[in-house]
Formats: sequence, C-alpha cells, structure tokens
Amino acid sequence: GNLFQATDSAGPLPRIIAHVVNDAGRWGKGFTAPLALRYPVAQTTYLRWAGSGRLELGKTIIVPVAPGIHVAHLY
Repeated sequence: GNLFQATDSAGPLPRIIAHVVNDAGRWGKGFTAPLALRYPVAQTTYLRWAGSGRLELGKTIIVPVAPGIHVAHLY
C-alpha cells in the first residue's frame, strides 16, 4: 500500500506516522525517501536530533509535519 493514502484519507485527526530508527543516525532510502519528499521537516528534524548526540534508547521526538499529521521518530 501507499503510506500517504492512509494519511490523506478522511477521518479523525491527529494522525501519527511512526518512524523507528536505529543508532546509525542516518536517513535511508526505503521508507524515509518518500517520507522526506512529502514532509521534508521530518528529515531535517531527525538529522538535527541524530547529529546532536542525543539518540538514546527509548527516546522519541514527535514532529508536526502538516495540520493534524505528525511523524514520531522512535529510537
């Protein structure tokens, strides 16, 4: 399916897109490539967070990317 069909569909807000990350602190090609194209702030915020050295198991950062839509970066 298409990730964005779910976020674009009618229904209650808010919606959260879960992005489970590893400790490499890099932005990949699979799931994250279309995510960055659609919501570039998700990528810039994650890379800033990863570059800060604050990646720590159990931490989460939630980024508003559009009205009622958030990306949760889960480490």
